[in-house]
Amino acid sequence: MRLSLSIRGITTIEILFALAILGTIATFVLAAFSDFRSRQTLGAVVEKTLAAFSAAHLDTISSKNDMTYGVQLKTNEVIYFEGATYPGDNDPGNIHYVFPPNIEIANVALSGGGSTIFYRRLTGATDNYGTFDIRVAGNHDTKTTITINQTGATSI
Repeated sequence: MRLSLSIRGITTIEILFALAILGTIATFVLAAFSDFRSRQTLGAVVEKTLAAFSAAHLDTISSKNDMTYGVQLKTNEVIYFEGATYPGDNDPGNIHYVFPPNIEIANVALSGGGSTIFYRRLTGATDNYGTFDIRVAGNHDTKTTITINQTGATSI
């Protein structure tokens, strides 16, 4: 009686098939991770933006330095400033909250137009109420809408 044993190796096609499956899985994982990172970055920018609005609002209500304060909206940053008018981008008293390159401000809809929010002393109210979006550039579905009320309160 003769016994025949056959030893079989892995073929090239099997290796390519396994690599294709791994590549597909890696693509889905990387896409999900990228979306997660974008959402985390967006959340951090929203927090920084709300902090700028809160600082300007509270500093105006408390009449810090006997001044009023405001916030200027740009495409890729918000600027906290002192004064009843926007002093310009290069004023040394400005505080710039610069966004990462993949985050932007869009759809600014403030009463009276423009992109500057001024607060009134003592009450903190504003005539520049409305909304704007902070969104992931290139993905307009991933966004947070910020609302500025007439009272000066800011919410998401």
